[in-house]
Amino acid sequence: MQEQKIKNEIVKQLQGLSERELSELLSHAKFLKHVKKSVVPMAGDVTKDSFISRYIGGVSHGALANDIDEALYG
Repeated sequence: MQEQKIKNEIVKQLQGLSERELSELLSHAKFLKHVKKSVVPMAGDVTKDSFISRYIGGVSHGALANDIDEALYG
């Protein structure tokens, strides 16, 4: 039921937007649908079988970035 409330609020907020703003909003909605279909997991979608979860802990050396600011910026 919350989804329908959100959709109704979106429709309500569309009132008064210019054609350019509506076009931009449509473009953003299409982008969100495209991203949803991507194979790269979104933040919060990390599962035990994802690449990042398999990599976590893959480096046991704790000082990889030790003094990196000095090395980068002098």
